[in-house]
Amino acid sequence: MLIHLPPAYPPKSSIHPWNRSHKCNISAWWETDENSCEKVAKWRTFTYRGKNTPLFFDIVDASVFDFLMDDGDRHNYEVITINYTPRMILLDNGRGMGNSYIDHIDILAPLFQCCFLRNSTWNTLLDLRGGNLSYWLRYLITFNNSNPEIILTEKHFKAFDRRLLIIFAVLEDCFLRKGKKNVILND
Repeated sequence: MLIHLPPAYPPKSSIHPWNRSHKCNISAWWETDENSCEKVAKWRTFTYRGKNTPLFFDIVDASVFDFLMDDGDRHNYEVITINYTPRMILLDNGRGMGNSYIDHIDILAPLFQCCFLRNSTWNTLLDLRGGNLSYWLRYLITFNNSNPEIILTEKHFKAFDRRLLIIFAVLEDCFLRKGKKNVILND
């Protein structure tokens, strides 16, 4: 798939802070460091005048998206800057929709280590619960006159709904540790 971005918005690629090692017996730095979220939050890329930029929220949102489709291969992320605000764009989702029986929880590390989520993302997740995620995926696929089973198997649709429940469980744990008002943050 090719993507065209206007010349005014050239994407910059950066190494993902929660990049997985993909090597046996070698842990990524964030897997052994209890303060990894606090350290990433201080990176110049994610702060401006002492506050976290929208890009930091984008990283957490992307972890939710990647977990839903089981894409644990986010080595880099691309950023475009619009109106002086850097925003993440997801270009490489090549490893998504893998094994529908396995849920790689470590993909959610930015969420469960930082314990925050945009309010708009929270509301979207709430709207997709109860089977609505797989329902709308099927609908969007059939809207393009495609047979859903050609693109995704029934096992994949079930995996989406199951993974959404896992995300809610992670957020519930965050609510218990930090309080809901400190986890669900205004956009």
